[in-house]
Amino acid sequence: MLGLATGVNAREDGWRFGILPLFVSAIVWAVGSGVFMTLQPLRLAAYGMSNEAIGFVLAANMVGFIVGCLLSQPVIRSVGHIRAYAAFAAITTVCTLALEFTNALLPWLVLRFAAGFATAALSVVTESWLNELTTNERRGQTLTLYVLSTGLFYGLGQLAAQEFEPTGAHMLMITAALYALSLVPLTAIKVVSPKPPKQVTLHLLFAFKVSPTGAVGSFATGMIAMTFAGIGPLYGAGVGMDLPTIAFLMAASQIGGMALQFPLGWLSDRTDRRYVLVGMHLALIAVAAGFILLSEASPFWLLVLLFSSFGGFSEALYPVSVAHANDRATPEQYVSVSSNLLLFWALGGAIGPLAGTAVIDMAGPAAFFWYVGVISFLL
Repeated sequence: MLGLATGVNAREDGWRFGILPLFVSAIVWAVGSGVFMTLQPLRLAAYGMSNEAIGFVLAANMVGFIVGCLLSQPVIRSVGHIRAYAAFAAITTVCTLALEFTNALLPWLVLRFAAGFATAALSVVTESWLNELTTNERRGQTLTLYVLSTGLFYGLGQLAAQEFEPTGAHMLMITAALYALSLVPLTAIKVVSPKPPKQVTLHLLFAFKVSPTGAVGSFATGMIAMTFAGIGPLYGAGVGMDLPTIAFLMAASQIGGMALQFPLGWLSDRTDRRYVLVGMHLALIAVAAGFILLSEASPFWLLVLLFSSFGGFSEALYPVSVAHANDRATPEQYVSVSSNLLLFWALGGAIGPLAGTAVIDMAGPAAFFWYVGVISFLL
C-alpha cells in the first residue's frame, strides 16, 4: 500500500510541476508556427513559384513529419526527452533561418522535409511526456487542454503574421527566435522528466494493436479536421460567400474547436472514452446534415453555429483518441504509442485533402459534408 501511494503521489507531483513548463514550451512554439505557416505560401508565391511547386513544398513538410514519427524514437530512447527536444528544436530553428538564403525549389524541399521531421519528433516528445506525467483520471483533460492551448496561440501567431512582410527576413527571424525560446522552459527550469523508454517499436500497426479505437480516431482527425482546415474556404467560395465572411466562419470553427475540447476531455475522463467518441461522430453526422440542408435563406447565425460545432467536435477527436490509447499502454510504450498515433493523424491529413477536393470537384461544395458523414458513420 505504501508503494502504491508513493507512486500515485509522484504522478500527482509530476502533473503539478511538469505540465506547466511543457505547456509554455508548446505555446511558444505554436506562436512561431502560426507566423510561419501563414506567410510561407505568400513568400513562395512572391518568388514566382507555381501553385504546384508550393504544393510540393507543403507535401515535403508532411512527408518529413511522417518519417519523423517513425524514426525519431531511437533518439529519444538514447538521450532522453529533454536533450531530444533541444536537438530537434535546434534543427528546426536552423532550417527556418536557412530559408532566407535561397528562393529555389530544391533547397526549400530539403529544408521543409527536415523541419517536418524535427516537428514530428517534438510532437512525439511532448505528447509522450504529457502522458507520462498525468494519470488516467486526468489524461483526457490534459491532452484536450494541450490541444486547446496550442490551437489558441497558433491563431495568435496567425494574427501577428499580418505585421510582417512575407518576403522579408523579419518573419523568419521571429519564427526562429520563438522556436529557440521554446527550449527555455524545459532546459532552464527544473522539470519532472520521464525516463527514456526501454522498448522502441517502429512499425505502423503498433498503436493499432494497443488501441484500435485510438488509432482509427487519430486517422479520422486527419481525414476530417485537417481536411476541413484546407477545404472549408473552398466550400465558402463555392456557395458564394465573400472573403470576409469565409474568414469569419473559419475563425468561428477554430473558436468552436477550442471551446468544446476541454469539456469533451473532461467528460471522457468520467466515462468510457469510446462512448464520447461515438457521440462526437454522431454529432458530426448531424452537423454535416445541417450543412447539406442549408439554403440561401438560412440565417447567418445558423452558419456560425454549424462552423463552430464542426470545428469543436472534429478537433476533439484527436486528444480523446490519444487519451484512450494511452490508457491501455504502459509507461514504456508512451513514446511508441504517441509517435504511431501522430503517424495515423498525418496519414489522414495527407489523404483527406485529396479525397475531399475530389468529391467537391465531382459533386459540388456540399459533397464534402457527405464525405464527412460517411466517414463518421463508418467509424
